[in-house]
Amino acid sequence: MVDEALRRDMTNISRSLFTDEIEQAEPPRKFSMPHFTSFKGDGDPERHLKHYRSAMVLYRNNDALMCKIFATTLQGEAQDWFHTLPARSIQNFDDLSLVFTKEYSSYRSIKKKSDHLFNVKKNPKESLRDYVKRFKAEKAKIVGCDNSIASAAFQKGLSADHPLFGEMIMKEDLTLADSFALAEKHALWDEARQAEKAPEQPRKELAAAQKKDEKQPNKGRQEVKRRDRPTTKEGPMTNNYSKFSIPIHQILRDVKNEPWNADGDEEPPTKTIRINGIFAESEHLGATNNSKKRKIQQALLISQVQAVDTQPGPIIGFTEQDAEGVDFPHDDALVVSVKLAHAIVDMMMVDNGSAVNLLQLSVIQKMGLESTIIRRAEVLTGFNGHTSTAIGHITLEVKTPPVVSKQTFIIVNDPSPYNGILGRPWLIKLDAVTSVKYQKIRFRIPGGGVGEIKSDQQVDREDGAQADKIGWKPEEDVEDIILDPQQLEKTAKIGSRLNPDEKEELTIFLTKNRDIFAWSPSDMPGIDPKVACHKLHVDPTAKPVIQKRRHFAPERVAIIEVEIDKLLKAGFIEEVAHSAWR
Repeated sequence: MVDEALRRDMTNISRSLFTDEIEQAEPPRKFSMPHFTSFKGDGDPERHLKHYRSAMVLYRNNDALMCKIFATTLQGEAQDWFHTLPARSIQNFDDLSLVFTKEYSSYRSIKKKSDHLFNVKKNPKESLRDYVKRFKAEKAKIVGCDNSIASAAFQKGLSADHPLFGEMIMKEDLTLADSFALAEKHALWDEARQAEKAPEQPRKELAAAQKKDEKQPNKGRQEVKRRDRPTTKEGPMTNNYSKFSIPIHQILRDVKNEPWNADGDEEPPTKTIRINGIFAESEHLGATNNSKKRKIQQALLISQVQAVDTQPGPIIGFTEQDAEGVDFPHDDALVVSVKLAHAIVDMMMVDNGSAVNLLQLSVIQKMGLESTIIRRAEVLTGFNGHTSTAIGHITLEVKTPPVVSKQTFIIVNDPSPYNGILGRPWLIKLDAVTSVKYQKIRFRIPGGGVGEIKSDQQVDREDGAQADKIGWKPEEDVEDIILDPQQLEKTAKIGSRLNPDEKEELTIFLTKNRDIFAWSPSDMPGIDPKVACHKLHVDPTAKPVIQKRRHFAPERVAIIEVEIDKLLKAGFIEEVAHSAWR
């Protein structure tokens, strides 16, 4: 009986749930399994279907493949349910999606509406910044949230006696983005006022201690007397002096450059951390295993700071010998790695034209020093008049051995390929001379000699390339408009803050001129070189070599093949019949 039941269970497991047409269909050539989030039977079925369709976007037209691969995304109880379906009952992916959604319909998430935001209130002890953060998190959970309702809910969540509430009441036609910007200014104002109040508490404690000492004057004298006469268990300790065999002036001359701790107490050792580029490794940036290895090796390299033997009182300069190790030709910025407090920070641009030192907020957060920022709204102005509001400032030690200088950094939170900027305050304090051509910084060392800092030229180029991959983002929210009712995929993006008249006028204009848009490579038969011309930055004296064939991940191969097919169809490229170059 047991064997029969077991044999029956094995038969049910091995039977096919798909039709013969799906079973016999072969997978595409060079197909690679994408990465999926598994469904175990306790989640939203619609969310899982959206995730699956997005991952299989390149194979949506292959119905058999969609059915077979979907079964592999089910685990646990969901996999058990799948094998309870009748044999050969699945004819296409639409049928499978419908059966799957019906089975787990009770797990569907209840979609919140825009008016749910009226339940979000600012707590009396909650800071304005935390309230804005919590409100944005709730708004992100609402798909298609109406910004006008969200703006009203944001204002309603504030108490009537809050300064921001009164200012929002007085202003008309305030958009949600304007409300958030106004809240950010008020948050900076609140934090600046708190920073000014913070030093008052230590002053009160010091005044109280002084009053206590005035009430007990004799106690202080007795403690001084006891300290003047240290004792041991055997009795009063006598002062013992060591006799030096070397003259004292020679000893002082040898130790004059050694670090001196006036308090006599050694600082506890701190853990040194390293902060690399702003752009972290991500599968979306297409980092291969080889590029990850190179990145790790570069992360182990510290900007070389070395002493160069010169005569006392040297004149700092650069010669053609400094070109060794520099990749020419180039127009790279001068980017170095420096030690700030206990962290080695990469991707710091040296800018002779900057009147201040800048540091990204993300760097301070990684260093664990965000609580020490003196928050104060400060306006920075660029050379083109563009202004940016800083979060505050912080003072850190910049260590370029053997010179250590304290520098004030303005903290910003703006998109940038660099972790920060070392400006004129640091260069003047270091008494440094820079060379962008030779990618070096040289500075005088107290007591004679010249120190040298070499740039991270290769790291700067690779992180700059990653910055290009991230791409451009609009400064404001945008919305899609359809330019051709017959072809819904032909859309354009326009600003969501346009008034109805401007939006209608712009939509009519773009619709009338939709024929000038290039919707595919075949729509660009040729471009005048006077308009745009691609140029390879290659040394004309270099000898051409055959490069090794590069191997890509399977999912990237599929994307490359699609793009190549587009270029072949448009006639931009053609296949070469020669197997090797001669």
